[in-house]
Amino acid sequence: MKKFTILVASTLLLACSGTYPGGALYFPGPARAAAVLAGTATLSDPGLALYRDPRSRAAVESFYSGVAGDPQVGRIILQQASAHDIPLPLAFAVAWGESQFNPRAFNRNPKSVDRGLFQLNNKTFPHVRVDDFYDPQINARLGMRHLRFCLNEGESELVALAIYNAGTLKVRKGTPYSTLNHIARILEYREKLEEDFLRALLGRSSQGSAL
Repeated sequence: MKKFTILVASTLLLACSGTYPGGALYFPGPARAAAVLAGTATLSDPGLALYRDPRSRAAVESFYSGVAGDPQVGRIILQQASAHDIPLPLAFAVAWGESQFNPRAFNRNPKSVDRGLFQLNNKTFPHVRVDDFYDPQINARLGMRHLRFCLNEGESELVALAIYNAGTLKVRKGTPYSTLNHIARILEYREKLEEDFLRALLGRSSQGSAL
């Protein structure tokens, strides 16, 4: 039901108030809006379709930049999530759960040191220089690539997050309680992001319909 509501709000947004980077309002016909959203049925996150369309990208960037607390970090995560077909609320929930959107985040574990936005380490990425882990662009690219691998491997977000946090071998033996608690926090935040995005989308579509 939530995804259907997002699709309806998305159609209203695109049909009534699409905005180009130059700031001029654009009023596409219903057929154009339907064409843009035609592929969203195969997407786990309609927000990706809105981000990929130039008329609605600014609205998506504005929302998620606010979530990240830094426009540059927000745009980088959006770019890499789109490149690897990661649902936007999942990508941002993982970044929140791992580092609170801090590119300089550092966490020493018994067997590894996790660094950067997506808390990557040399066990998973042995050829990456330490300084590069703190580069948001590199970290987000590698983080989203690894999350895509986990999604393909686990075939569900729940299992994928377990693999991302604990590794495939530990998950096969039995996911640690600490990982389960971590996943629960991320999924709860993911749901909150979806709800907040829907509210923001409905707000923009209602403003557009009044124009």
